[in-house]
Order: sequence, then structure tokens, then C-alpha cells
Amino acid sequence: MLITIVRLGVDIEEKVLVKIGDNLLTCFLSVCPRPIAPGNAYEGSLSLWAVDGLEVREAIGEPLGIVRIGDSFRYKVVGVIRGNMLDAGIRFEDELFSTEYAYLDGHSVSVVVDRIQLEIG
Repeated sequence: MLITIVRLGVDIEEKVLVKIGDNLLTCFLSVCPRPIAPGNAYEGSLSLWAVDGLEVREAIGEPLGIVRIGDSFRYKVVGVIRGNMLDAGIRFEDELFSTEYAYLDGHSVSVVVDRIQLEIG
């Protein structure tokens, strides 16, 4: 997916503000083998990460989307599981969705994550 760098972190080197479509996300830059600069767009991928593993729950009546929790890397992500993907307006792929949470395929779910990880190839 195409990811535009808005701002690089000053206090935390791996902290980066990105724009994907109409969404602004503060991500943890986990893989980046080359220099990047604000204003430039790069091909990359996002993944969800939680210290104790992802805990996915059915979300009945919650609006789809990605909401930052406080001034941290934490987010609440509400989307629909489709196979190995969670679609919250931005798509996150993880085999966990099609294995451990296969019974929720086609359902709205929510997951609170400690960070959204960004990999730029």
C-alpha cells in the first residue's frame, strides 16, 4: 500500500506520522532499510501488535475505523474480518484472523493494539 510520510519522530526515532488515504496514523517504524523523508510516499505494509497478543472481540454497533488512544502508539481498531484480513478502512493482514478467529469471518470486530507497525520495503 502507498504510505505518505507526514512527520518523523523527534523524541522516538521509530515514531512516524503517516497518511494513508484520509487517515493519519502514528506508527512504529519497525523495518526501513533506506532513508525516508516527510512529504514522500513509499510502498509499505502495516501490522497490528499487542504485548500480550491480539485479543479480537465481536463489535456490535460500533463504527468501523481506527482511533488513537491518548498520546501513545495505542489504537482501537474496529473492522470486518475477511479471511486473513481485518478491513477497518485500512487493511491489516494476519494469518491469525483466518485461523484463530475464523469463526468471526464476515463479522465486525474490535481489537486494542499497543502499536501499529510500519514496514517500508
